[in-house]
Amino acid sequence: MKKINELEAMMNGTSQYQDSKEAGISYSTYKAYKHSRESECKRLDFADICMMDEIGQIVADLRRFGIKEFSVSDQSTALMRTLAAFEQAGCKVTKMTTAKSNYREWGSDEYKAVPAIKLLVK
Repeated sequence: MKKINELEAMMNGTSQYQDSKEAGISYSTYKAYKHSRESECKRLDFADICMMDEIGQIVADLRRFGIKEFSVSDQSTALMRTLAAFEQAGCKVTKMTTAKSNYREWGSDEYKAVPAIKLLVK
């Protein structure tokens, strides 16, 4: 996955900003980036549901950081509304894929592969 210096600095505490809001970045984008880097995902993955009012900011973040594709592996009942909101904000659902879970199985150092939906940023 592409390293983003600004988000890396936030992860390791060397950012000039106190938090993602001050940096003008959606917390969901930061959380997804942190999870994706820690679990060594192939692409940015949103494992937790985003707040619907954050979708526009998330898509702006993706464009700002040059991210062309990402996935959503969230398993909540609001998944269809989330995908529709991403499409309305300028993304395109493309296919099923896999991502790494946002937790490790008991007794394992590995993040389990889980189903995800791949989206492109237009």
